[in-house]
Amino acid sequence: MHFSIPETVQATDDNGSKYWNFHIHVNGVYHCKLRYSQLDKFYEQLRNEFPDRTPTKLFPGKKLFALTADQLQERREQLEKFIQHISQDPVIGISDQFNDFFLKAQQNGREVESKEVTLDIYLMNGNKVTICVSSIDQTDDVLETAMKKIGLAEKYFYYFALFLVERGSDGGINVVRKLQDFESPYLSLEAVDTPHRIVIRKNYWNPKYDDDLLEDRIAMNLLYVQITDDMDRGWMLCTDENKAKIEKLQGKGSRKEVLRLARTFKFYGYTHYQPCTADYPSEDSVVMMASGDREFNIRVRTDEDKMLEGSFKVQRIRSWRLTSLPYADKSNESTKESLQFAFEYLFGKTDLRWITIQSNQAIMMSMAMQGMVDEILREQQGKGIRTPKPKNSKKRTLSTSSDGGKSAPTPADASNEENTKKQGNKSLIHSSKIQEKARKVRQNKKNAGVNEVFAEDIGDDDL
Repeated sequence: MHFSIPETVQATDDNGSKYWNFHIHVNGVYHCKLRYSQLDKFYEQLRNEFPDRTPTKLFPGKKLFALTADQLQERREQLEKFIQHISQDPVIGISDQFNDFFLKAQQNGREVESKEVTLDIYLMNGNKVTICVSSIDQTDDVLETAMKKIGLAEKYFYYFALFLVERGSDGGINVVRKLQDFESPYLSLEAVDTPHRIVIRKNYWNPKYDDDLLEDRIAMNLLYVQITDDMDRGWMLCTDENKAKIEKLQGKGSRKEVLRLARTFKFYGYTHYQPCTADYPSEDSVVMMASGDREFNIRVRTDEDKMLEGSFKVQRIRSWRLTSLPYADKSNESTKESLQFAFEYLFGKTDLRWITIQSNQAIMMSMAMQGMVDEILREQQGKGIRTPKPKNSKKRTLSTSSDGGKSAPTPADASNEENTKKQGNKSLIHSSKIQEKARKVRQNKKNAGVNEVFAEDIGDDDL
């Protein structure tokens, strides 16, 4: 998740007094507006509930007099840092207090009362299931309702997730983001002003989890729908011979065999992004990015009309960061964000270089990186797919065994917290304790943005 406050807007209350609204964006999309007083009450609530985890130095103090322009800017930056910090905390970020606060803020910002609504949930082939939910139901509740309507066994629910997808006039799609549990899918869909859909897509990166789904007819069909749509869009590469085999198997209705053959194709199960700009292999290169099977793939067409390709393994990425820079959108007099996803890659022994990608899907790339790392960590701990803790009176806290490999902060995490403060108000760096397994590559403890699985399974021969 990436929280930012790109703009503040002045408003007037019923008594004629002026105040400032801080516009909160989540993953680059407007989520809600909040006054300082509302955030201050939330801060006090967190201090009471999580006294050892709530950073007191990050939250801006109260002022007796009206803020100057510089003080307003300083408060905006401090509030942004505070929200960024607590959203990444493995306990606060998944707590009832956090989810309920931002869900209610979204509801209040849209001025929508709780009511029963119908919501269309789509598959990648365009088929849909229509469900009845509350307008303020959280993402996990909506996902579970949709899966029950489809008839999927409960143990497979969280092999899938809900994504906000934009459809172009040419039939192409842009996967905007995975919906989070502190938001209402209904309200998030209502907030966008271009054609979007809520779509079911798989929620894992390692193809080995396909084997679990192949044992269940409905789960297999959900996977089949996504994979065949990927093939139709040209997101997987295969020979003419294999295309003929696929068509023959489809004619026989042999879906399981189609999936097994498709797993041998290049880019099977990858997420593809729209063309974007990178400083690799040269400045201002127009590249095509894709993520999957624990790597980022980058392709660029040269002046000679040749396609160059590179593969960046997650275990070779020492650190990564997401940077957002606000800019004025003169077309509708609002503030938007220019996004960059950057990672520090180990090309060889002591050769570490930053690669920066500018894309309106930079947040999706950052979330993909986080998802792949979390998946590796869960597997190292003998865990599988992330699943929420069983609900008790609508409690939403995730169990320890399902927290994406996160636990109480280590000393390295605490060190990273201090360093993250020094990175600038617009830089969000994901980090954890490094495992120093690559020879002659040593992590300076003063550096932030460390990937916990960096140098995993990399030996001298690999370098």
